Amino acid sequence: MVFDRKEYDKEYYQKNKEKIKEQRKKSYEKNKEKNNEYSKNYRQENKEKIKEYEKNYRQENKEKIKERDKEYKQKIKELVYNHYSNGVIQCVCCGEKEIDFLSIDHIHNDGGKHRKKLGGSFSVLRWAIKNNFPPIFQLLCMNCNFSKGKKGNNCKCIHQIKREKKEKKKVK
Repeated sequence: MVFDRKEYDKEYYQKNKEKIKEQRKKSYEKNKEKNNEYSKNYRQENKEKIKEYEKNYRQENKEKIKERDKEYKQKIKELVYNHYSNGVIQCVCCGEKEIDFLSIDHIHNDGGKHRKKLGGSFSVLRWAIKNNFPPIFQLLCMNCNFSKGKKGNNCKCIHQIKREKKEKKKVK
């Protein structure tokens, strides 16, 4: 029988996984500053090499990167939507539940300025997480959000306008 180093290493790792992880963790903590300094210097000295490597990696792994980005964005979206809908992802106005129809709405109608400042709509989601979910957003479906922004609706969704009219009739 021929000795296969790769196979041996694989088996050894499987048998001693926790021990190896603990050793690596201790080593990392012990040499953290030294390793960070080495990495920083390496990046400084090899900028072009790293840039070329990253370019090649992106070209060779377009689909993989695209899929990973898509999963990441979906995860962030669900986290934010979950928070602003109190655990039941749906439009606060009409109850629409299809996640692809939902969007974050700036309650005070200053979303355009905010998105411009941050650099896009996905940046708003990350900003919300980073700033501990400030109470300036709500979850609306695209129809309600569009209706709210329509001139003449006074920043109210058509559903809200109809509900208010109904309430006025009841009071009379």
